[in-house]
Amino acid sequence: ITHVQANFDFFVHGWTEMMEIPGDELEAHYRRYEEFFVEHGITIDDPLGEFRPADGIAEAPETPEKLERPEYENAIAGFADDVYVEIDDGETLVGDGTDEPDEVDPTDAPGVDEDVESD
Repeated sequence: ITHVQANFDFFVHGWTEMMEIPGDELEAHYRRYEEFFVEHGITIDDPLGEFRPADGIAEAPETPEKLERPEYENAIAGFADDVYVEIDDGETLVGDGTDEPDEVDPTDAPGVDEDVESD
């Protein structure tokens, strides 16, 4: 969700070269997480919603002219970029069509320290 919010902010400022999502897909991504966004006051024009720091944030320069002829050089269209699963043989499966595993052991996750207890 934070990547979607960042792309909203990049778009509002005209920073299309930083976007990972093409501008014509922003509303579809908003609709995808609409329940969360509405609950927290997030819109495309106000990507932080209620998460805006109490002290505010520094104003950033805008380049709205880039929205007239946007270049989304880093944007990849589609939704298949949200799930990457590496299976036992090392192959990485991307996007939809990946079955959920029957059993998942969270201690097998990279970086998990079995000696550390959580509260």
